[in-house]
Amino acid sequence: MNGQVIIEEHPTPPELGRLFEQARRNLLWFNENVKRLEIYKRYRGKYVAAAGGELFVADTAEEVRRLANEKYPDDMPHVRYIPREKRYRISLAGIGGATNSITISTLVGFTRDNGKLVTVRGTFGVFTDGESADLSVLGRDITNNFSVIYDYPNSVVVLLASPHFYEIRILS
Repeated sequence: MNGQVIIEEHPTPPELGRLFEQARRNLLWFNENVKRLEIYKRYRGKYVAAAGGELFVADTAEEVRRLANEKYPDDMPHVRYIPREKRYRISLAGIGGATNSITISTLVGFTRDNGKLVTVRGTFGVFTDGESADLSVLGRDITNNFSVIYDYPNSVVVLLASPHFYEIRILS
């Protein structure tokens, strides 16, 4: 997208902070239990949600979110699609690739390490097919503003902006 991207820092509203913490807790629970529950063996082609220390499974994102919210209405479930086929390498095509996409004007929020809310406002291209990516992917419209550390095994994306930095060292 060629539109202007605006990055701002705000105090985090208490309700949003609660939702971010729940989402973080559910993501951590998912990562800690993925092998024990054999999620990538048993639920290929399904949507899964982690909420309240439980796993929910359904055919659609809407249905799995509904199941989790029925049991834990005040929780923010971690939802993801488990690809039908095991993927040994990750390859992404651009937005103009073989999948459907739309352009939206929106505000994306992140929590900083100091607890403050950072928002990124702009016009972004997004996939409309949940099977287009096996995890949420931030577009380059956002990531071009940061140094990006992508930890695939733990489903973590770290965005660093000045004055933060990283360095790679060889451990001896």
